[in-house]
Amino acid sequence: MHRLLDWAVVATAIGAGAALMRITDGGGNRNAEVGQGHDSGRVTVPQAGIDIKPVRAPAGIVGGRVRNPGEACRRELFNAICEVESGGDPGAIGDGGKAVGIAQIWCVMVDDCNRIVGNKSFTYQDRRDVEKSFQMFNVFADHYGRDRSVEWLVRAWNGGPRWEKRPKAVENSAVYWRKVKKILVDADISLG
Repeated sequence: MHRLLDWAVVATAIGAGAALMRITDGGGNRNAEVGQGHDSGRVTVPQAGIDIKPVRAPAGIVGGRVRNPGEACRRELFNAICEVESGGDPGAIGDGGKAVGIAQIWCVMVDDCNRIVGNKSFTYQDRRDVEKSFQMFNVFADHYGRDRSVEWLVRAWNGGPRWEKRPKAVENSAVYWRKVKKILVDADISLG
């Protein structure tokens, strides 16, 4: 019996279009890896009874820049941001009630995402929904972060897209970036 719901297959860009498949349990423990320097055939993870073929990793976070990011790479970045923002709690409320949900999204972010997509795709209630929050993060990243560094995108998520023009945002987002980067490095997620 396959336990697919208990396991995640995470394709991670380890270089420009490099093929890698990492199989982890819910706790992030690496159990098998197929990619550069590894057999590129099928891999079976006996502990979970999973038999999978490797896939091409999305061209995501490559060379420290966000380029045509695949969902798996974006998801890892989003997860690191959420860990800093809320400790991974979708019900979190912060900043005096202004920041809501796993990604601590403000109403102004919801409004901006709706402006970018050109319709009312998101509601303020969507900030409590992990998948809708991830979609808003993608809208934000696609609009503001294209061909910018991962650091720039993370700092913009924290301090707004004009963070570089506000001294307090520059200072606060630097601390925020170090926290997110530490999570990415500790999780062995390549920034290119």
